[in-house]
Amino acid sequence: MFNPELKEQYIEDSSYTETRENIARQIFGVTEKYEEQWGSDICTRSVTELQPVVDVVAGYKKHSCETTLSYLHTYCRWCLDHNVAGATDALLQIKGVTDSKLKAQMVPNPNGLQEYLNDVFEPENHRKLDNTFRCFYWLAYSGLEEEDAYTVRASEVDFVRMLIKHNNREYPIYEEALPAMMNCVILTAFSSNSVRCSSDAILQRGDGDVLIRGTKPITTKATLKPFLSRMSTKAVSDGKTQLKLSYNRVRDSGVFYRMYQREQEGFRVSFSAVALEYLREKYKDNPDKVISRIEINRKSSSYLSEYKRWKKAFYS
Repeated sequence: MFNPELKEQYIEDSSYTETRENIARQIFGVTEKYEEQWGSDICTRSVTELQPVVDVVAGYKKHSCETTLSYLHTYCRWCLDHNVAGATDALLQIKGVTDSKLKAQMVPNPNGLQEYLNDVFEPENHRKLDNTFRCFYWLAYSGLEEEDAYTVRASEVDFVRMLIKHNNREYPIYEEALPAMMNCVILTAFSSNSVRCSSDAILQRGDGDVLIRGTKPITTKATLKPFLSRMSTKAVSDGKTQLKLSYNRVRDSGVFYRMYQREQEGFRVSFSAVALEYLREKYKDNPDKVISRIEINRKSSSYLSEYKRWKKAFYS
């Protein structure tokens, strides 16, 4: 932490629980590099200087953002109350993250996701293993829970109806997803070259018809997610993209895009069905759990709030 004596005194005076103390230290750990660049504490800077820092520190979801801001606001008030040299009320003037924060962690439409995939992975026609990585993100965008994405089978992909039928539910296939998804359905081997597939440089594909599979019959979260994280981090560091996407962020982007389409067609915006699906998944290991209307309304309201922020960022 920058200025650790001051911040530790604030934490001590705040009488936080151990968990909240750790959260505060994590936040200050992120702000440290900016404070070192300035050579002064975060409580002394201007709104213009602080907003980009808050965009980095705070989560993209409203609840996460509000939690982070509550710590920063409390720290700012404490500094003012204790007459810390140079302290201002600038932090108190910041009410949330800017649209740029959300734009860096979500996409507006299928084309936006395809642009990101083009920046991070090899082209589909190179027939490399990257096709499965692309497909993974397209399953997220179509709305599948991450756990289900690893078990979708090629036989469940219907290119005529442009749907995936999995676990008695149907998910849309977008035109932009077709090249990668078709390769994942039909290919029995992947190219190990940096260009086109050739007979003397192939990776034999695992047996079976699981859509997201490489050289083994199945792919697991433990092996796939770290690999994708490294690839996306490299793409950012190489300047190929500024987006930082995760499975859930891509999934939320797809949920919001489909709701936006419905709204444009004149339907009322309602996330009740989405909220119920979320809660059923949450409580799937507790079959006796009765999901109350209050829970559905609360989650639906949360989705609606995030949807409005997404729409404002991309379509206002």
